[in-house]
Amino acid sequence: MTIIRVQIALTLIGAGMFLFGVLRESDSFRLAAIGTLIVALVLRFIRTRATGR
Repeated sequence: MTIIRVQIALTLIGAGMFLFGVLRESDSFRLAAIGTLIVALVLRFIRTRATGR
C-alpha cells in the first residue's frame, strides 16, 4: 500500500470518526478523529520530503 493510499484512508476514517463523534456528542471520539486527521496531514509532508519535491 502506497503512502498516498494510507493518507487517503486515514483522512476518510478521521472524517467518519469525527462525524460519528458529533452525532454521539462524544468529545473523546472527536479528539481521536482530530488526531487521525493530524497523522494524515503529517504524512503529506513526509511524502513530499521523501520524493524531494
